[in-house]
Parts: sequence; C-alpha cells; structure tokens
Amino acid sequence: MRYTMKNTQQDFVLLEDEPNYISNFIELQRVRLDKSVKLEYQVMEEIPALQIAPMLLIPFVENAFKHGVNSEQKSHIKIELTMNNNELQLSAINNKVDVQRTVSERSGLGIENTRHRLNLIYPSKHLLTINESDKQFAVSLYIHLQ
Repeated sequence: MRYTMKNTQQDFVLLEDEPNYISNFIELQRVRLDKSVKLEYQVMEEIPALQIAPMLLIPFVENAFKHGVNSEQKSHIKIELTMNNNELQLSAINNKVDVQRTVSERSGLGIENTRHRLNLIYPSKHLLTINESDKQFAVSLYIHLQ
C-alpha cells in the first residue's frame, strides 16, 4: 500500500519498483488462492536502471486474477515480465472462468485508463495487444524505455 500511495504521485519510478510491486501482489494472491489455481510467474533476473511510469503494468495482472480465478473451475494464470535491450515486455494470460460481478465491476475501465495513459506517456513507443476468446484472455505489452 505504501508503494501505491507514494509512487503514484511521481511521473516516473525506477523500473525495478514495478516488478517488486507485482511480485508482492502475486505472493499475496498465492496465499489467498486455493492450491488448484495454477499460477506461473516469471520476472527478469537483472533489471536495468531505467524508469517507467508507475502502475502501468499492474492493471493487467489484476485483471488476470479478477477474471481468471474460480475455485470450482480449472484456473490458470501465466504472467511473464522480460526485458530485451530497452524494451520491456509484459505477457499476462488467463483462462476465462465464470465469475459473479456487479455492474460496476464489469466496466473495464482499468484497461481503458491504462491504454489512455500508455498513449499519453509512451506515444509511438509501446504496443498493446489484447486477444480474447471464449476460453482465454491474453495481454501482450511492449514498452520502449529510455
């Protein structure tokens, strides 16, 4: 919570802060979730001393848990965060399960707001691809960092 309150006030944070926040979020989910949920998480071992706008990656990770977990169905979430030169790649894939949601929870504003932020902060320096089928939701995000 400290990270959220402190770093969202800044325009940019150290790149290493984002994977750390995501790792903490995922570990909290592991404690909360049933053992039947298959959860794969890979993060780059060496994180370069670059900066990124805060909280750009977490909406996609949160979305995978929000729509990909049901204790009565086979749940599988795979999240990878890699770096190639100065290009950051986030991949978040989850199978879609039945989840009861209120109207406000079905809004999809998190991804739309993040898409808008990406266009403002990283114009022509990012590629966001979202593929959705009846059974799977997959996000691929590339950001060229400097």
